[in-house]
Amino acid sequence: TGVKTSGLNIFSNVSHGALEIVKDIPAVISDQLLSLATGERKKTFTLFGLPKGIKEGTKKGFDYLKTGFDERAIAQKIDYKKVNFKNKAIQTYVDGVFRVIGAEDQPFYYGALRRSLQDQAQAQAINKGLKGREAKKFIENLVESPTDEMNLYAITDAETAVFQNRTALGEAGQQLAKIPGAEFVVPFRRTPSAVAMQVINY
Repeated sequence: TGVKTSGLNIFSNVSHGALEIVKDIPAVISDQLLSLATGERKKTFTLFGLPKGIKEGTKKGFDYLKTGFDERAIAQKIDYKKVNFKNKAIQTYVDGVFRVIGAEDQPFYYGALRRSLQDQAQAQAINKGLKGREAKKFIENLVESPTDEMNLYAITDAETAVFQNRTALGEAGQQLAKIPGAEFVVPFRRTPSAVAMQVINY
C-alpha cells in the first residue's frame, strides 16, 4: 500500500514506454536496410494510436478499480493468487491493493497495443505501395479490423510494455517456487524476470 509501490510501478511504465518509442528509431533504420534484401517492411516509427490507447486504458483502469473485472489476466504480472478472507473489510483491503496496481497498468498496456497495431498497418501500407488518402484509409480499416497475426503481435508488445510477458527466466522462477519455502524467498517472478530480459533485449 506504500506510495513507493505505485510510484515505482507508474515510473517504470512511463520510462519503459519512452524507451520503447526511442528504440524504434534504430529499429526502423535497420528495417529499412533489411528491406533492401527482403523487399518487405516490418517496422515504422509512429506515435499514432498511443493517445487513443491511453484513453481506452484509462477508462478500463477505472472500470477494473471499481468492479475487479479482469479481462486480460492483469494479476499475472504480480503473481497474484486469490485468497478469500472471512472478514469482509480485510478482503476489500487486499483486493483493493491489487486493483490499484492493476488499474495503473491499463493506460500503458492499451497505449502500446494501439501503437503496435498502427505500426503494423503502416508497414503493410508501405509494402502495398499505397500513398496519401488511399494509404490512410487502408491503415484505418486495418487498425479497426486487424488480422489474428496482428492482434497476437500487438498483445505481445502490450504485455512487454507493462512487463507482463512470459520469459524463460520467469518460467524458471515458477519452477523454483514449487520447492517448499522458495516462494517466501522469491515471491515475485514474472515482472523481475521480464525487466531483466528487456535489459538484455535492449
